[in-house]
Amino acid sequence: MGPTDQFTKPQIVGSYSIQGDRSYCSDLSQLKYYKEPENVYFNLDDNPPANVQIENEKLDFLLRWMSDNFDQIKVQHSDNATKRWLEPEIVCYRGLLTTLFSTPYDTEGWIVCASKFRGTIYLCGFDSDAKKLRISRETSYQKKCCSWGHKFEEYMLADSPFENPDLSIPPNGELCCMFKSMFGGTTFLYGAEIDGIRSSHRITDTRIGKDVELIELKTISMRAITRHGHIKYNRANTILKWWLQSYLVGIPRIVCGCRNDNGIVTEIREYKLARLADDFKHCWNFEACSSFLTGFLKRIKATVVRNYNECIYKFTYHPERKTIEVDELKPSPYLEYTFLHSWYIDAAKRHCETEDETILIG
Repeated sequence: MGPTDQFTKPQIVGSYSIQGDRSYCSDLSQLKYYKEPENVYFNLDDNPPANVQIENEKLDFLLRWMSDNFDQIKVQHSDNATKRWLEPEIVCYRGLLTTLFSTPYDTEGWIVCASKFRGTIYLCGFDSDAKKLRISRETSYQKKCCSWGHKFEEYMLADSPFENPDLSIPPNGELCCMFKSMFGGTTFLYGAEIDGIRSSHRITDTRIGKDVELIELKTISMRAITRHGHIKYNRANTILKWWLQSYLVGIPRIVCGCRNDNGIVTEIREYKLARLADDFKHCWNFEACSSFLTGFLKRIKATVVRNYNECIYKFTYHPERKTIEVDELKPSPYLEYTFLHSWYIDAAKRHCETEDETILIG
């Protein structure tokens, strides 16, 4: 598989919920429990949830969690504090890490903006023109397949480990967990949406040290599965994204609902990451992914040297040329690529001032 040992086992350091109205809550109100069904016949086209277009929320929720938990993620040793205030060197979302890891096999390109504050580099992804065009050209069937994925979650997840899924109450939010990990010597803090967990008892917190089995749910067309149960090679890029999404949060297997063209699921299959990696070893491998990210991280650290209020760095990947273009943008609250908001900066400064006062008094 390649140098997977460069990536340390991700640890959950916290969580938060996003309600249906896209409001932030520092609790587990959106936590769902995986319930393995006894009988499988799910009609995903029966009152499927609508696909809601969400504007780019950038790092807003992630920053909100950080502003509430500075003590938990700050550098603990004073000899390093002068170089970096927070422990993570890179802050981002899992989705962006997935995009960066899969760059060697990317055909759409991407845009990543970077801002530096007190020694930590914050990364935020933006859609490339090619991706925007693809989304705008999605057919009604493609959109329906997306809603089927959300409907499948309704059939598989419950509000407690002692209840069955209730389809009369459509899901209206999401749970996100914050993870800490290290890749190639670089410490990361990243947030990721979690479909559900497997547990026989109610979970009251997701702090570090808890042994929680996370669940990743997907749907797949029966046309994409061979008679031996393997996923066909023409799904290689999709499976790479699935593999990375799960790998980055420590999920060892993916639960798939196998559907027909009408959205009827009659079989559940679980695919272990190790098996997927072996099945697609001639299509992609982690060594190429990690090699790219290692080089890109070096470039980011060498390039992003000025602070957030002096420069926003815009990295654009052009897949047709396999090159990355860098632009230095003047920060402005009206700039599309501004994502490190003043409320977060102010919260960090207040925390540091309080901390300094405590040290002086002590």
